[in-house]
Amino acid sequence: MKETQNTEIIISTILILLLIFFLNPLHILMPDPLLTMMIIFLLILFAIFSSFIFKEKVKDEREALHRFIGARFAYLSGTVILVVGIILQSLNHNVDVFLVFTLIIMILSKIVGFMYAKSKH
Repeated sequence: MKETQNTEIIISTILILLLIFFLNPLHILMPDPLLTMMIIFLLILFAIFSSFIFKEKVKDEREALHRFIGARFAYLSGTVILVVGIILQSLNHNVDVFLVFTLIIMILSKIVGFMYAKSKH
């Protein structure tokens, strides 16, 4: 269990660093081959990260509670950032449609997931 948790933390850290590199903080020229490699690496890392979420097994109520709290923090953090982004961009009269659609999909997914869980459990 501890080894899986450490691996998940390492994968998450590498994924975060790669995403920061996509912002080009060093202002380096990103040639197409480098960008292509970064995109492929991002897809692979995200697939590995996603597999940790789906393979996660809950052994008792305490672990289930920890999982639910983590999911709630992640959901609320994501929605808050999207709402702040939408507000800031609307003040500039230039709202990115991607932010709005992402927030809509997150809200709909939350509702559908809740309804599914309620009907199955």
